[in-house]
Amino acid sequence: MIKNPGKLREFEDATLKNDRGSFAEKLAIIEALYREARAMGHFTPDSRLDGVEVKIEIARVVNSV
Repeated sequence: MIKNPGKLREFEDATLKNDRGSFAEKLAIIEALYREARAMGHFTPDSRLDGVEVKIEIARVVNSV
């Protein structure tokens, strides 16, 4: 849990301002984070459709009004 979100935001802003990495380096970081999330059980192929029935029903109701 983040105890001081303000300091974290300041750190993130400073890091982004000073970051001079190339697109390829940033893409490699994103891919590594994605692989790590998959290893922890997130972004599984069957999770893409979780809750789609509810979304379809909400869209149906909204579009009928």
